[in-house]
Amino acid sequence: YKLSDGWAFRLDTYLQSARPGSKVVNLAVPGYSTYQALPTGTNNPTGKPTVDSTHNVTMALATHPDAIIVAFPSQGEIESGAITVNQVMLNLHTIANAANSAGVEIWIATSQPRTTTAATVNMLLNLNSRIVADFATHSLDFWTPLADVQTGLPLPQYINNYDGIHFNDKGHSLMFETVQAADIPTAVGK
Repeated sequence: YKLSDGWAFRLDTYLQSARPGSKVVNLAVPGYSTYQALPTGTNNPTGKPTVDSTHNVTMALATHPDAIIVAFPSQGEIESGAITVNQVMLNLHTIANAANSAGVEIWIATSQPRTTTAATVNMLLNLNSRIVADFATHSLDFWTPLADVQTGLPLPQYINNYDGIHFNDKGHSLMFETVQAADIPTAVGK
């Protein structure tokens, strides 16, 4: 897997030809949770990560975007019990409300399947169904094309062999296709 195979880089390349002048600003930081992406000035509970004002929704809005995509692929904090599905949803709604208040449309991605326990798969399925229900046409379902329907684990043809978490170029291609199918440029009128 090369960085240029990632879905965000593919989206940037696609937009440059489909919508000349477009640019993807990727503020993602591996391992971050929804707490770090909350608006600047948010006081997170004791023991939770602090807001990162260089990689949060406030910084994203400062780039004057036409749209924002929020993706927290693994939700490792849910697996560890450090955060509940309800808290993730509250944080995602806070992020979305900040964007909506600024007049910027936002899309929220589901988590991606990962090699983990059945209990964690069930929590992630719960989270994903709530994201799709709450954000509807502004949700991006990264789970369904990458997960085994029976187990919820990643389909082996899309996962890197070295860790059971990160997706290969074929997996990222499917995630890019999910974003492309959302037709965000048309939705925002750009």
